[in-house]
Amino acid sequence: MNSSISIDADDREDPEEEPQAENPQEAVYYNDLSVAKDINVSDLLKIITQKGAKENEGFLKEFKSLPYGERFNCLTAKLEENLPKNRFKTTFPYDHSRVVLEVGYGFTSDYINANYIENMDGQHEYIACQAPREYTLVDHWRMIWQEHVEYIVMLTNLIEGPKVKSYQYWPEEDEELDIKPFRVKLMDKKVYAYFVIRRINVQRDGVNGSRTIVQFHYTKWPDHGTPNPIDLLTFLRHFRHQIQPSPHPIIVHCSAGVGRTGTFIALDVLSRYGEIKRKVNIVEFVKAMRRNRMTMIQNSEQYIFLYHALYEFFRRQGQFIGKDTFLKMYGELDKPETRKDLANDFNALTCLRPKYEVKDFKTGQANPKLNRTQNVLPVEKYLAHLTSSVKGRGTYYNAVFVSSFTQAEEFISAQYPVTGAAIDLVRLLVDHESSFLVCLNSLTIIEELKEWAEREKKIIELGPYKIAKVIQTTLNETIRKTRTEIQIRNTKEKHVVQIFECLDWSLNEPFPAENSSLTDLIKHISLDRKSCYDGHITVLSKDGASCCGVFIAVYNAIQQLQLDNEVDMFTIVQQLHCRRPEMISTKEEYEFCFKSVCNYLCTDCTYANT
Repeated sequence: MNSSISIDADDREDPEEEPQAENPQEAVYYNDLSVAKDINVSDLLKIITQKGAKENEGFLKEFKSLPYGERFNCLTAKLEENLPKNRFKTTFPYDHSRVVLEVGYGFTSDYINANYIENMDGQHEYIACQAPREYTLVDHWRMIWQEHVEYIVMLTNLIEGPKVKSYQYWPEEDEELDIKPFRVKLMDKKVYAYFVIRRINVQRDGVNGSRTIVQFHYTKWPDHGTPNPIDLLTFLRHFRHQIQPSPHPIIVHCSAGVGRTGTFIALDVLSRYGEIKRKVNIVEFVKAMRRNRMTMIQNSEQYIFLYHALYEFFRRQGQFIGKDTFLKMYGELDKPETRKDLANDFNALTCLRPKYEVKDFKTGQANPKLNRTQNVLPVEKYLAHLTSSVKGRGTYYNAVFVSSFTQAEEFISAQYPVTGAAIDLVRLLVDHESSFLVCLNSLTIIEELKEWAEREKKIIELGPYKIAKVIQTTLNETIRKTRTEIQIRNTKEKHVVQIFECLDWSLNEPFPAENSSLTDLIKHISLDRKSCYDGHITVLSKDGASCCGVFIAVYNAIQQLQLDNEVDMFTIVQQLHCRRPEMISTKEEYEFCFKSVCNYLCTDCTYANT
């Protein structure tokens, strides 16, 4: 390796990510003799409530009492030849716990910015490290090979905002990355809404055979902030569900390798420990991590998030159910014991439903005339705003973004337009480049959209928009499809929208008349979606929650079955409740989701022999 590498300091430093004490002057000095008490998992909510009072006063005091910054020697990291290898000016690995690379084979440096992190049993279960840069790429793979790493958890995107957070250390499909003496290939990948799983093959010159590394890449951690706890827990559950016990350390990294990295490791360790012991000690574990690597869990927001994520972990009930087992368990929903189990699950979901405050619906409350009901309003942070300017119209539509199983915010769940607001629906489709419109009832019974379904009326004009119906097809007795083109006056651009209608779903019924109607609708949409994957799928119902929730839940469950050969309906519905708490609000709707998935499994041609 070239020991004379030098880089511009500005290229190395991201001041917004550089770990800092929140306010060193106010920090309480760490006392090694002070030992925090364990917390029973059943008391987590009470503790969170107490510490969260007075604008998180208890949390902030506790966080400031933790050791921060550089507490042990980092002499190797500060050697002149090693300084350029550090991504940040003040984040160094401690000498006593750093990963020491083997020298020889042309390598003279043993340095990499990485530390071993112990679990509750004192074992080196993890390596926490900074993300590789282009000129530390070979060191990254030296560490992976030397430590016989089988699993990597990556918690940052390659680029976030204007900053490069990590160099891409794996190739794209059908390519090979040659990093002497390593050759790296991407074997396959699975893309989910909030993460990607990659299987990577690596070979080393002069060594027979190859090794496989599985990378779990969480892609939706906000640049400044924390993710939704349910979404990160879903990622953690997939990670733990898919890995095998290994004596070798797991690499966990973000950009600096301290903030998100420390948060994830703490969540992973404490959740597993708490499941067995029914108690956790967050303070002492963070202290233990910081004895191995400085500033693990970088800020108070991440620290508070850890408490909330652990609370959500210990009260959740989802489980992965394979295809065969799913049919055996739910193929006959008329059995009293099966209905009782689903009723218990639904009651648990009701208890887990998020409790939003009045301020979380402020835009919906400010536009009462644009809501078909005042009981279903969009949650502010998920609201799909209108961005186009039309005289006399505002930016509000009762619509929220909802994720599918494989793509974040793939859906827009919306109500039918109120009187005079059909133009806003057109704006919603154009503004968010939605190429699919799913109407869960026949448009002929929706006053504002009647003419969208009339064969005779080929052109509809709404303000600056002209909607042309190109072709209308009745796919079967329950599904109608209409291809439309939306053109904005004085422009040549056309926005194509495929409209799907479910013809046997009554406006006031929670599900369609025929059990197969929903799965048939999903199959037709999925088929068209393969050839046109761009843009959102807008799903309409009378209030944007009822019916929409059932459709999206079943759609996501089918995607999970196709991708993983298993399904977790409980978690699917729990994630929907985060976006629209009113979705799947009855036990009957929840049961229908299971019935629809069973119908899909029994009729799907690839699974007909079951």
